[in-house]
Amino acid sequence: MKNRKSSTSKIILNQIIYKQKQINKMKRIIRKVALAMVFALCGGVFVANAQKLGYVDLQEVMVAMPEYKKANTDMEKYQKQLDED
Repeated sequence: MKNRKSSTSKIILNQIIYKQKQINKMKRIIRKVALAMVFALCGGVFVANAQKLGYVDLQEVMVAMPEYKKANTDMEKYQKQLDED
């Protein structure tokens, strides 16, 4: 009789431990999902703030570049050379 009690109590204890492990797994999964959702929401906010629209006047940028000025003077010299020939 005593042996039966101890074996049933071991079975019940093992079932409780098994269920507790399952509960802990679910808690970890829920935490991971919640954390992922928080990162996704916060990331979305930062991305939305980071998107700025603007325009660049390429002509103005090109004129300000020293390479453009040198290329322009070289082309003018070449044009004069061709006109003289």
